[in-house]
Amino acid sequence: MKYYWKDILDQDQQWKALELTVEGLTAPTMQLLSGSNWKMKLVCEDKPVMWGLISRDFCDIGLVRTFEEDSRLIKNINSEEVEKRKGLSTEERLKSWSRYFAEEMVQADKHFFYDSIWLFEGYKDFASPPNYGTTIAAEDDFDPFTYACWDRELLYSRKVDEYSGRLKWWRKKAIEGSLPPVFAWYIPSLGGYWIIDGNYRLRAAILEKKDIPVVLAYSGEYKEAIMNPDYQRGILHSLEKASLSKTPPSEQTQESMNRHLMQAFDDRPYFQQKTVARVKIKSNEEWLSEVREYLTVISYSEKEKYIQCLENEL
Repeated sequence: MKYYWKDILDQDQQWKALELTVEGLTAPTMQLLSGSNWKMKLVCEDKPVMWGLISRDFCDIGLVRTFEEDSRLIKNINSEEVEKRKGLSTEERLKSWSRYFAEEMVQADKHFFYDSIWLFEGYKDFASPPNYGTTIAAEDDFDPFTYACWDRELLYSRKVDEYSGRLKWWRKKAIEGSLPPVFAWYIPSLGGYWIIDGNYRLRAAILEKKDIPVVLAYSGEYKEAIMNPDYQRGILHSLEKASLSKTPPSEQTQESMNRHLMQAFDDRPYFQQKTVARVKIKSNEEWLSEVREYLTVISYSEKEKYIQCLENEL
């Protein structure tokens, strides 16, 4: 398997994301299976790690998680890796960790990739606007069944031991400001962010009330930009009116006008996210039977209540 990457910069020439292209792909270790009626199943080496069902009103997603410990794709980050990035700026640190996560999966040949372009995008703090991506995570009691809001929710993939030395160590790193980012796979069709690596780091940041750095990986393709002449004329008309005004615009207004102007005439290809899933779920009955069987095995006390909820959505 061959791979190469390049850095993506924003309009201010600041690092925004890592673009990864992989050739000669092996079968993904973790992959999404789908069926009709917006039902999904995430598996790792054929073991289910999550069943998901999007509600009919598209407001939330019913999730059943197995918290499968064998779903790990990346080995534990050691102190040496943390220390070597300690003195970097926030931008450089996110950039470095993005490469680390991409390289770890490719070299170990344990991944969730399929033929596509992949972006690894870094966020300094995923809990701040416009993301607010920790509502569920902050309140998560690791109940196998949960409802997640559509989009912008970080979802624990494995349980966290609140009394472990591992969590204690990550809490220390959060206080020091050297906490590595949580690495999550954004699945557009699920509207959720599945944590690949960093369950303990997320918990540590939440408990210490510190920034939650995140690197998101998602796939897609570049599409040709479609220009809107009416919108362009409207922007030019607004600029002309502003130039005739006796009161000069504030610096903030000027920046906003410049952004709108660039957006109106930016004809560069844009990146459109997409999800690829194998159509393997044959029927509603098969999917629901698997969920019921799993909840029975773990002796889930409210099994019948939630099975009924899922049936009503199918």
